[in-house]
Amino acid sequence: KAERMDSGDQHHIVMGASMNIMRRMPPKDIPKNIAAVTELIENEDIKDDVLVKTDQPIQVGTDEAEGKPFLLCEYNKDGDSYRSPWSNQYYPPIDMSEVGEDYQPMYPTSELLSMELKANDAFQRYAKLYYDNNYLTSVYFFDTDTKGFGCCWLVKKQQSENAGIQEGVWDAIHLATVIIDEKQKVKYRVISTVFLFLKISNEQQGAVDMGGHINKVKEELIQIDSAKTDLEQFHIRNIGKMIEQNEAEIRQEMQGIYLNKSKQIINTGRLREEYMTKDEKSGFQKELFEMIKKKSAAE
Repeated sequence: KAERMDSGDQHHIVMGASMNIMRRMPPKDIPKNIAAVTELIENEDIKDDVLVKTDQPIQVGTDEAEGKPFLLCEYNKDGDSYRSPWSNQYYPPIDMSEVGEDYQPMYPTSELLSMELKANDAFQRYAKLYYDNNYLTSVYFFDTDTKGFGCCWLVKKQQSENAGIQEGVWDAIHLATVIIDEKQKVKYRVISTVFLFLKISNEQQGAVDMGGHINKVKEELIQIDSAKTDLEQFHIRNIGKMIEQNEAEIRQEMQGIYLNKSKQIINTGRLREEYMTKDEKSGFQKELFEMIKKKSAAE
């Protein structure tokens, strides 16, 4: 049946099935699961699309020239190497003997590189305000097929062995696309994905291992005011504002869905006073005793 499909149908079906599988897998195991899924896909183009469109927890690399860590994603990757925003060099270095002497690694244009440097500086200051410490940030700009550009803003916050938390990770990925039309109107689209992992183990709460992720999309159409506008600051300011709004909404959802709701479910099951009234406790106990009686009578 697969042989009778045209390439478009096959691409659509395989992509849909792959993304459905990944949505049902634990977020913490995405790197392992995405490797297993792509191993089953023979078409290299489909395999690349699955890898690009599947958000994964952020990994960390090291810029040996600057002695600084940087974050890895699909938008600073070329083969098995990743470009650092601090030195604009690839690590590990691209082996030209393998790819060919005529191969041109992917680098941003001088205009985008200038904006990338300013965005990295601004995002570090933003992260200092919101994340305080134990965080890393990286921003990457790249060309697109439209009149505009794309950029990816990454922040990774880690916490370990503190206040009963064995491990805590917050990974935020913000992918922005910018399209500029003939009337100098700019369409911004920011897709934000946040992964949260928590591992807690203590005498009061026992062992708790939880994780999840939330996506948020925001679009805005903004007019460039005049020819004297500093376009670099204009774009960085607008994208930064949208990222800040998305992160604020995601924090609220994370707090409500993954923390408060989980706490309520666990504590209700344990008959904690703050989540069950006296009548609710009595009714729950009565229902439990009735079920035990029925089971005993049946035996």
